[in-house]
Amino acid sequence: MKIKNIAFAITAIVVSTMLLTSCVLIPPDFTSDTQKSTATETTDDAKTVILPQADSGIYGQRASEIIDGAIKDATVILRAYPVADVSSGAPKQTPRRESLSASVRGIYDMLLDAVASVDAYEWNSLAYGETAFSDFMEADEALRADYPEFRAYYYPDVSGNVYRPIYFLPGSSYDYPTDDKKEITARMALFEAVSKRIIDCMPSGLSDFGKYCYLAAVITGRCEYDGSLSTSGLPYPAYNALINGSAVCSGYTSALEHLCGKAGLFCNRADGTKDGGNHAWNRICLDGDFYYCDLTAADAEVPYSYAWLGCIAITADRARRENYKPFRENMTATGTVEFR
Repeated sequence: MKIKNIAFAITAIVVSTMLLTSCVLIPPDFTSDTQKSTATETTDDAKTVILPQADSGIYGQRASEIIDGAIKDATVILRAYPVADVSSGAPKQTPRRESLSASVRGIYDMLLDAVASVDAYEWNSLAYGETAFSDFMEADEALRADYPEFRAYYYPDVSGNVYRPIYFLPGSSYDYPTDDKKEITARMALFEAVSKRIIDCMPSGLSDFGKYCYLAAVITGRCEYDGSLSTSGLPYPAYNALINGSAVCSGYTSALEHLCGKAGLFCNRADGTKDGGNHAWNRICLDGDFYYCDLTAADAEVPYSYAWLGCIAITADRARRENYKPFRENMTATGTVEFR
C-alpha cells in the first residue's frame, strides 16, 4: 500500500508561495520521491489518529488492513490544514429510474432484481416488440447509472433475440465470464466494506469542500497510476483503485463517483478528452457552481498543496485553458473561485 510522506507535504504547504500551476499527468516513475514515499511505516502524526473500531468479521478486518493507512494520512493533513468552509449547494440528484416510462421501468426493475443477486435472467426481445433493443438499453443504462457498482461484475448480452447477463469477477473484464457467484459476492462484499470504512472514518465537522478533499486524499493515497495501462479496459476500475491500489484515470474517477454517492455528495463522471487525449475526470459542485475534479492530475502533486487543491476544484477558465472537453452535453465547468 502506498504511504504519503506527510512531513514533507505539511512543510511544502507552509513554505509554498508560488502560484497554482497546471496539473500535468506525470507518469508514476517520473514523480518525485519527495512527493510520494514507499516507506512501509506510518509517520508519528499518523499513529496519533485514532480510527473507529473496524467492523467485525472478515470483510471489516480486511477492509481496515487495506485502507486505514490512506485514511490516517488524509486525516493528518486535513487536521493540520483545514480547507475552506464551502457547502455544495448542488441541485438534488434523482435516480435515473424516475425518468423512465412505465414500460422501460418494468425492464429496469427486472434487471435490478436479477443483477443485485447475481442471478440469471432471460428477456425475450421478440415478444416485447419493435422497440425492444432501445428500451432494454435505456433501462440497462439507467440501472448502471443508479448502481454503478454493478459495472464491476455485470454486462448485458444482447447479441441474440433473448437477452441474458454476463457476469465476471470484479477486477477483471467481461471478456472472461464466470458463473462463480460466491466469488463475485465475496469480492463485492470486500469492496463495499472498504467503501464503508472510508465513509465511517470521515472526520466530523467537515464542510462539503472538506469532504471532497478527504475522499480525494484517501483515493490518491491508496491508488497509484497504472503505467502499464493494464486496467484501462476494465468496465468499473473503482474496484482496482480501492482494493488493488492501481488504476488509470477511469479508476480514480469511478472511485470518487462511488464514494461521493455513499457520502451524499454531488458528483458526476465525465468522459472526454484533455489536450486531445482520452481522459476521465469528475464534476463536483461548490457554492452552487460546477467544478472539475481531476484526481489523476492531483495524484502527481503534494497532498493539500496549492497545486493539489487546484486539481480538486478546477475552474471554468482553467478547464478551457487545459482543453477539458467532455463527450456529454451539460457537463461543463462553471465555477470561477479558486478554493483553498
